[in-house]
Amino acid sequence: MTKYSHSRLSTFEQCRYKYKLQYIDKVRSGTKSIESFMGSIVHSALEKLYKDAGYQKINTIEEILDHYVREWNENFTPDIVINKEEYAAENYMKMGKKYISDYYNRFFPFDQVSILGIETEDLLDLGDGMQYHVRIDKFACKGDEYFICDYKTENRMKDQAAADNDRQLAMYAVWVKKKYPDAKKINLVWHMLKFDKDVFSERTDEQLKALAEETVAEIMKIESCRSWPTNKNTLCDYCEYKGICPEFVLTPGEGLTEEEKKEEPITPEEAERMLEELAAIGIQAKEIEARSKELESKLILFAKQSGNKTIQSKKATATVTVSREIQLPDDKTELITLLKNKGQYETCSTYNYSKLKSELLNDILDPDISYLLRVVEKYSLRVKKKGNEEEAETKC
Repeated sequence: MTKYSHSRLSTFEQCRYKYKLQYIDKVRSGTKSIESFMGSIVHSALEKLYKDAGYQKINTIEEILDHYVREWNENFTPDIVINKEEYAAENYMKMGKKYISDYYNRFFPFDQVSILGIETEDLLDLGDGMQYHVRIDKFACKGDEYFICDYKTENRMKDQAAADNDRQLAMYAVWVKKKYPDAKKINLVWHMLKFDKDVFSERTDEQLKALAEETVAEIMKIESCRSWPTNKNTLCDYCEYKGICPEFVLTPGEGLTEEEKKEEPITPEEAERMLEELAAIGIQAKEIEARSKELESKLILFAKQSGNKTIQSKKATATVTVSREIQLPDDKTELITLLKNKGQYETCSTYNYSKLKSELLNDILDPDISYLLRVVEKYSLRVKKKGNEEEAETKC
């Protein structure tokens, strides 16, 4: 019988296809998410903190952070995936440093409980040859009160309901009950490092017995499973097998039109070069757009300062025009209520903008309504190359 764990069971429940790849076919993905990487380095730093404390060596916060940064630099590889494009690896490294610093400052000098194990390695016998892997981040006691602690680096705060229904630490409590019969109370503790808070939960003997039976039933379901379908869900973006999953990968030749079938095959190397070129063009386009808006704004400013609505150069002509527009309030509730009360909503509503604008500019709109509106001047710049009929227009 295979040894099972919380992560193994969770993978089966999340996606059977991923389970098959990871645990049956033993396919190595070759990728790791930045969130997973950061979490592992944070765990390593906190493991060192308590192991050294067991030898009466209390590290300073600087020593622990130096260890963290050193581990990060030694283990970080280019294939670690960052799913959020707006952030860089450095952002995640800084997050981890903050998690460690907050934890250090809250628990220093780390003598609140007696540490029984750090990153424990043991097996829980479930009968009929079934075994459950017990790996506890921090296992401790204070007299006959025991603590099963898990470090969480995720961005979402675990609420009480989630903690009270969690399988992972509760199954470890089954192990504690068997191994430490003196345990009068077993605290399940999630150190939510991002929030510098802890979430506590407990289980009754009846609840632990029921959970062990449910876990055995789930293991038997996995052992008898012969179908491994995909299950597309919100966690797919963080899955290390996304690059080979049929939900996200086309079958070779799939979707080709008759014209496309005549094209020469594109090699992976060519595709990589084209991708890099396209990415570079995208960056250039953003830079060009930003510069274009800056120049347009400056030319309109020049027109305002000089009073010249037409700007000439050897190769182009720019014309500045001014229009008057209505600026509606951010909260339109009062405006709509007034329009309805005064019987003008159907003919002069915010949805009939041209009618509203006409009455306001001609000074015939009800004063109570016009009070909520502002007339602003909009400047437009129309650029035309000399000898070219094409024009470009922008508004400021």
